[in-house]
Amino acid sequence: MYLGLLLTIINSAVKLLAASLVLDVITGWGLSGSALFVVAVSVLWSALAGVKTVIWTDFLLFGLFSAGAVFVVVFVAFNVEQSFTMALTQLDDQAKLVLFDFSLDPTRSYTIWASVIGGIALNVAQGSTQGTWQRVRACRSVGDAQKAYNYAALFYLMHLVILAVGLSLVVFYTEHQIPADIAAQLKSAPDRIFPYFIISEIPVGLSGLFIAAIFAAAISTLDSALAESSDLSVIHIYAKYVRLAASETHYVFVSRLLMGFWGLVFFGVAMFFGRYSAEGLLDLTFKLPNYVYGAIFGSIVLARIGIGRLATILVGFAVACGLVVWMSQAGIAFFYWCPVSGLAMVFVVCALERRQPDWSGTA
Repeated sequence: MYLGLLLTIINSAVKLLAASLVLDVITGWGLSGSALFVVAVSVLWSALAGVKTVIWTDFLLFGLFSAGAVFVVVFVAFNVEQSFTMALTQLDDQAKLVLFDFSLDPTRSYTIWASVIGGIALNVAQGSTQGTWQRVRACRSVGDAQKAYNYAALFYLMHLVILAVGLSLVVFYTEHQIPADIAAQLKSAPDRIFPYFIISEIPVGLSGLFIAAIFAAAISTLDSALAESSDLSVIHIYAKYVRLAASETHYVFVSRLLMGFWGLVFFGVAMFFGRYSAEGLLDLTFKLPNYVYGAIFGSIVLARIGIGRLATILVGFAVACGLVVWMSQAGIAFFYWCPVSGLAMVFVVCALERRQPDWSGTA
């Protein structure tokens, strides 16, 4: 539970940082001001709205975000002189269209081996977090939950649209010169290229659609995380150790107060991560959660085979954390951290327990 809460904090802080960087460029409010605004609206919306309202709002906001991404690709297509074939040739010359990297170098992050090996472990770990199960519990039946999982997988196609946006910007700025002062700023903060494109190229009026889309993406991410963190805090901490057997109304009231607390936590951690934004938000998004994904992955496997006591699991957890630190210092690609540290945790706990695993899954 505590690992899941820590994972939620890391993920939410990185996403808040991403949205705040964009809003800062557009509004000029500063990174902290933009982040506080996003947090305030997210907390207010999460506290006032019910689960059904949040779900439908998230769906509508996702549609708005998707429409904005598609519009960028179409807009660039009509505002460059290159043909589609010429654009593809240019991108290929810059190695922007490389789909598969079969390099065995463990320090390379985006290889086919890192994505397959790390991706399997990451999906197992992520699929068992509180946020996932919170969504499952909101479904009316097991069948509805299975449909939700299946249909959610289809929306991974949206990642291809986001990649197309990035490629479109490469083609666009090959023909359109970026001012020297802006280019200097982008060297230290390359993730600001998209908001710069919005405010400098998109026609007035339509640019509001993109501001709304970015803001929508931030809120739809944070409102779920706030509800998740509040739910964990009330059920596993407050109701167990602070106020036992209180009324449902009291717990709902406390959960809303805790949303404000966790919003401030997300804000503080996002500002801390902002010191490392020069690494690139994509790397931060993948890298930071991998510090704890391995322990979560190991815990899930141990629970599945029915092995482990608190003492042995803590030893395995310490080994997993030590391995992550070592791999980080050694420059090992972060996609390998989860499977390596998680499996090491499993092997250590199994060795200490010295009993046969229960493969039935009912232990």
